[in-house]
Amino acid sequence: MAENHHHHHNNNHVLLPTAVEALLDTICREQNQLPPDFTLRRRLAAVGEQQALQILQVIAGQQIRCSLSAFIVYMLKNPVTVTPSPPRALSPTRPLQPSLALHALGELEFRKAFLLLSYIGR
Repeated sequence: MAENHHHHHNNNHVLLPTAVEALLDTICREQNQLPPDFTLRRRLAAVGEQQALQILQVIAGQQIRCSLSAFIVYMLKNPVTVTPSPPRALSPTRPLQPSLALHALGELEFRKAFLLLSYIGR
């Protein structure tokens, strides 16, 4: 009996960590997206909860222009490491320039990524 309940969701349902599921759910709801398919869920599960959450948090902060799945595929190929910025008090010596340049570069990369994505997106 309990077995049945398990297969009630299509058999190819990959169980992701609760936090990951919840975030996926939110993104799908807020941005009106279809949830990722089985293969993609498996890949998300494979990278581990931390990485999956990081990817989804980046996606959640963006306006999805094509499909959530295409975005996840892109993020899996180009992992963005989101390092929490240290409190300013701790780093008075850090010059601003390099991080600004990096930011601009990130911005550029992102635009390139979106162009690519909207190109391959349905």
